[in-house]
Amino acid sequence: FSNKGDKIPVSFQLTDAGSQWKIRNINVSGIDLGLQFRNQFAATVQRNGGNLDKAIANFKPDADAAVNKK
Repeated sequence: FSNKGDKIPVSFQLTDAGSQWKIRNINVSGIDLGLQFRNQFAATVQRNGGNLDKAIANFKPDADAAVNKK
């Protein structure tokens, strides 16, 4: 629920990992969090010249960026 008491739609994508379920993706009020973080990581890889190790070391996901883009 929001501060005003409105319902906020949330959906989950789950995957069967054998003995347990794992969350694959979350969508909150139309914002695909998996896609947002994939796009942010892709931009980090590009900024680091395609060097994955350097991109991983420098990756700082920004949840606020996903909300502010909508």
